[in-house]
Amino acid sequence: TLHKLDIKTYVELFGPALDWILHCLGQIATREKTLSVLRESSTLLDSQTQEETDASKTIDGTAYVLQHVLENFDPKYISGVAVDITKLINDEVGKSGIDATVQLYGSLGKCLVHEPPPESQRLPLLNEIWKHVTKTTDIQKYVKVSVTFVEYVIKFFGKKELNLLLTDLLRHLGKGRAQANLIDDLKIIALKTIQQENSFQKLISLDAFMPFVDVFQGTAQVEVNKALLKLFNEEATEEKVSRDPVVVHTAFAMAKGLHDSIDSMAVDDERRQVSELISVYLQKVQFGEELEQHLNFLVDSRRFLVHLDLVTKTLTMSVLGLVAKANRRMKGQHNRRTMAFVKACLAFAHVTIPSVEDRVWQLKSMELAGQMSLNLGLLSQADTFFKAAITIIPDLPNSNPSDEVVIGLISSYSATLVAVPGHPEHGPFYLVKGLLNAVKEYPFQGGDIVRVQAYGPIINLLCCLAQQKTLFRIGSVEANDILFGRDSEYVVELQAMLDMLVKEALNTTTTARNPHLALSLLNRFFASAQLSPSSVTVVWDLFCLSRTGMREEERVCLTNITKYCLRLSESSDIKKARLYEELGRRMLAKV
Repeated sequence: TLHKLDIKTYVELFGPALDWILHCLGQIATREKTLSVLRESSTLLDSQTQEETDASKTIDGTAYVLQHVLENFDPKYISGVAVDITKLINDEVGKSGIDATVQLYGSLGKCLVHEPPPESQRLPLLNEIWKHVTKTTDIQKYVKVSVTFVEYVIKFFGKKELNLLLTDLLRHLGKGRAQANLIDDLKIIALKTIQQENSFQKLISLDAFMPFVDVFQGTAQVEVNKALLKLFNEEATEEKVSRDPVVVHTAFAMAKGLHDSIDSMAVDDERRQVSELISVYLQKVQFGEELEQHLNFLVDSRRFLVHLDLVTKTLTMSVLGLVAKANRRMKGQHNRRTMAFVKACLAFAHVTIPSVEDRVWQLKSMELAGQMSLNLGLLSQADTFFKAAITIIPDLPNSNPSDEVVIGLISSYSATLVAVPGHPEHGPFYLVKGLLNAVKEYPFQGGDIVRVQAYGPIINLLCCLAQQKTLFRIGSVEANDILFGRDSEYVVELQAMLDMLVKEALNTTTTARNPHLALSLLNRFFASAQLSPSSVTVVWDLFCLSRTGMREEERVCLTNITKYCLRLSESSDIKKARLYEELGRRMLAKV
């Protein structure tokens, strides 16, 4: 009265104090005390509100106190008398209107979610409450109440009730995108629905759910799509992979939406999360024995999901997996149709692999695709992949990967070339020469010393190609031992390449005086070559150089090499046995 406050402002001043009092009381209240407070709440402020009849139309004591009671008292006591509280709220609706009291239904709903009412009362309560809530014209309050009751419906009812609630929500929202001030609450509704449901297929079968998802935009849409795609990935286990075209198409729309949300400004963590979700989705989708349908799906995916490297890698590996699956099904005996299919898959891989920025992965994938082509007897496709792999080596970044990784890649590729036949026009060693040129061009961090280490696998490759019979074959493809039969030109060219590599390696090792490199070459010599009178001096020089500055593990390695040399002296070839024996005794005296 002194400050001439209106009754609404005057009563609101009591809010914090009343909330604190009821909070303290609610912590210790029993069921009887809760019922007592609820009975008193209808008359607690009546004397004050009756002083100004006009003001009593603006704020009612029952609604004001009841709001704080519902928020602070134990939900299990509230839930037990939910029917009576609903009647009390309904009376307040009649006095003050639904817009002024609709939040009371939301507070009651929170109690019902936390502590469910008796089963016989659940549906009648929902019907009675929603009969009034749906009449509100305040869309923001309506959405806030819906947040609570969506969880209530999901927890205690089925698809029918959830669909009705979402339909009513869409009716209030109208057509088009949701208002910005509603997005956060609507997102909570969507995420709660997705979180509580354990079936992607059941969710999208609801008539109102996908239209509800369409109201989102921006970051909220991304979060909802993430949750939906994660649900699909979790549901589509190996035992239960969804093949329903509607389900797959809907999940694909989510994946595309996530993919399109990533731009040049996206942070790395967001890019990683989206990439992983889409990649798992692509791996989960299976078409059983319908390999052509699966390939068509992957082709469509590549067309729309082109900006994420991890996704492109997954697409490529999935296509190569189809090649392996088709080959396994046909047991290597392909007909015209299946051969056309695997060629289409390989063409997909050849076009897609270069679009990935990761050069190391490119090299490994080209080598794998080449091996698969060779296993199928597709020599022209294999040559294409192997040549593409060679052209990648000079472009490998010299900071990442390290020199050791590059040498490992060269070693793997060299091992593959053992079974790769030469070309009738370009000669038996055109791929080996290409690999050698690529190694010469690559800027190793360690310089020429590391380059000589990279020559090691190529030296082993040439030694394998010099054998009477190739060590292994891929599929039914005839290797160089059959095609060229160690004719004179073949042997001369191979020996020239081997002499050149060994000479360069020895010069670098001698100039650098590097004992570790000398030991590596010595070990490689005994593993791949035979001792001759002209090579004894070279081997002895390498042995002497490798002895300088040895660590204990290197001394053990050198001792083992010496023992192996003495064992080779047991050869049936007397001349070779004498060479190994003399060299072994000299080495043994120095170890």
